[in-house]
Amino acid sequence: MCLFCAAVPTVLSLGFAARHEQRKQQTQAATRGLAPVIPSVPIGQLTAAALAVVVAAAVAYHTHLGG
Repeated sequence: MCLFCAAVPTVLSLGFAARHEQRKQQTQAATRGLAPVIPSVPIGQLTAAALAVVVAAAVAYHTHLGG
């Protein structure tokens, strides 16, 4: 498995973990009666963008470099 193909599940798991952490913080704030935490970073969009870059790099690697 090439480096780019191996990075796909890594990117997804890091994105899911970050989103889970954001939801946990939002739930804790709501439980304490505080104003909901507005995410400053759109984790879902960043994960999708990083995944697109990794998949594009894998496609380029496998088609142009013969890997």
